[in-house]
Amino acid sequence: MLRAVFKITEFVSGGKTQQTRCFVSVEVDIFLGCTFRYEMTRFRNDLFLYFDLGNVIALFDHELIVRNLAGLSDVSDSEIRQSVFESDLLLDYERGTVTTTEFYNNYCSATGCSAAESDVVFAASNIFRINASIIPLVSHLKQVGYRLGILSNTCEAHWKFLLQRYCILDKFFDVHALSYRLNALKPESEIYVKAGELAGIDAENIFFVDDRAEHVDGARRAGWNAEVYKSTAKLSEQLAELGVVCNY
Repeated sequence: MLRAVFKITEFVSGGKTQQTRCFVSVEVDIFLGCTFRYEMTRFRNDLFLYFDLGNVIALFDHELIVRNLAGLSDVSDSEIRQSVFESDLLLDYERGTVTTTEFYNNYCSATGCSAAESDVVFAASNIFRINASIIPLVSHLKQVGYRLGILSNTCEAHWKFLLQRYCILDKFFDVHALSYRLNALKPESEIYVKAGELAGIDAENIFFVDDRAEHVDGARRAGWNAEVYKSTAKLSEQLAELGVVCNY
């Protein structure tokens, strides 16, 4: 004897969030009397999905900044690393406490570089390439109705550079929670609070993916669901485990 039972239950909750779940139960009885049972819970649309920018949506390497800036003047690689990465200059820029022009002036004062501001800004920004593997997943999530956001430690120059080259940042992502605008950096608690406010949803209904474990830990302390980005295939599995409609 063969029997299949399909039970589908759907509900919507009120308040700030909405959610729809589909429960499917399949039972198969064969003539030996054995029963195989399969249960699946899927189709959550109550989650807001935040993605990190660097090395999740767009791949980059800080050494490219050093190489590009070195090509503008006689400043050595070690001087560039010291002035940009080993000081607080880049962190201050990403926190939004210095402007692009102030970053340029401070860099030139520290290194003696005499290149034009536009050349320095371009050299420091021309370090990205899109993560092609993640685009189909992000596109799918957007098409099936999920609200998406970017939560990133970034500066004005990098963000403008990326916006000019990759239209998906505006097309697919509803919220841009950027450190230089929020005046806070991951993994500080303040940035997750502000990003949550921008998303307009309770902390337990936010999912976040970042390539750095300390940033994921900060999100979890804020009450978010969060995972370290390893690959797009792994991310797809993690989303599916949460009940996200994921057909990647």
